[in-house]
Amino acid sequence: MKFAICNETFAGWPLDKALAFAAKCGYTGIELAPFTLAIPSVVRDVREIRPAQRAEIRHQADAAGLEVVGLHWLLAKTEGLYLTSPDPATRRRTAEYLGELARLCHDLGGWVLVLGSPQQRNLLPGVTHEQALDYAVEVYRLPAGAGRDAHHAGRRAAFARGHRFHQHGGRSRRRNRAGWLAALPTAPRLPGHVERADADPRIDRPLPLAVGPLSL
Repeated sequence: MKFAICNETFAGWPLDKALAFAAKCGYTGIELAPFTLAIPSVVRDVREIRPAQRAEIRHQADAAGLEVVGLHWLLAKTEGLYLTSPDPATRRRTAEYLGELARLCHDLGGWVLVLGSPQQRNLLPGVTHEQALDYAVEVYRLPAGAGRDAHHAGRRAAFARGHRFHQHGGRSRRRNRAGWLAALPTAPRLPGHVERADADPRIDRPLPLAVGPLSL
């Protein structure tokens, strides 16, 4: 079994130092949080990450002997994006941004997008859990229906085990995600690396990562 670790674990470290240390600790994969990819500044839009920077990040991972598994914390530090917003324009912008994230993931050699970012999926006032699930499914499906850049097909969206919606204001509720996942495209069990962050003691029983194809 191989293990991957999140790069923001090494907050404030230069990426090459973090990658080398992760490899030294025995990890063989890395998950990258997009907003960390321009330390010491913060990336608020992945379109800021130019092709040369993307190539250098991939080179650094290769040099450390690590596989870039994918991206996570996808919407952190962004503005105007929200997975469960009742506003159609916001959902459209979020869906389009998922397309940009998939391109970044492709350029870095990764193949998984982990939909986390709790501050961009918490329940807004007046939005029920059922509505939030519907909105999230719509955002997920929009890039697949856009028909753009078919050569990027094959990037996958993953829903990290233990992720749940939270009431706006901080009070959390456990939510059975079966209905949500059933609405998504066929979701095989995720092969390959196991993300250490999934070992969450608050979860009653382990749930496999669920993935579906994200065609752009």
